[in-house]
Amino acid sequence: MTLDALLHTWRQQAIKLNAGATPALLAAAEAELHFHFPDDFKRLYAVANGFRDADCTEGLMSLWPLEMICVEYQRSTTPEFISFCDYSIHCHYIGFLRHSAGVYKQYQTPVFLCHSFWQAIDWITRAHPAIY
Repeated sequence: MTLDALLHTWRQQAIKLNAGATPALLAAAEAELHFHFPDDFKRLYAVANGFRDADCTEGLMSLWPLEMICVEYQRSTTPEFISFCDYSIHCHYIGFLRHSAGVYKQYQTPVFLCHSFWQAIDWITRAHPAIY
């Protein structure tokens, strides 16, 4: 799925999107988290900084803005896990492991989900069974 197709799908689902994050905001989040987001994450967040007002997909997945990613990380009890999405108001999380490639889902402990952020976003958008 291309970025344009993704945004079109979200708009068809009436998902409210935040304006894109500035390069300065992305850099500040990376500095606060001591983590470098993958390029595909940065490309999407430059266009849409997560869902507005905790909106969610038809599959009840909510993509967080950078500000919420940082706040939730500070609250987290798993310092190696950086969440960017949750299912049904914190039932479980989708995110990155600080020192491992790929994307993970976390209930109690992180479990490998897929190899790329873009694949995770595609699965989140399509409500792929693997994300649940």
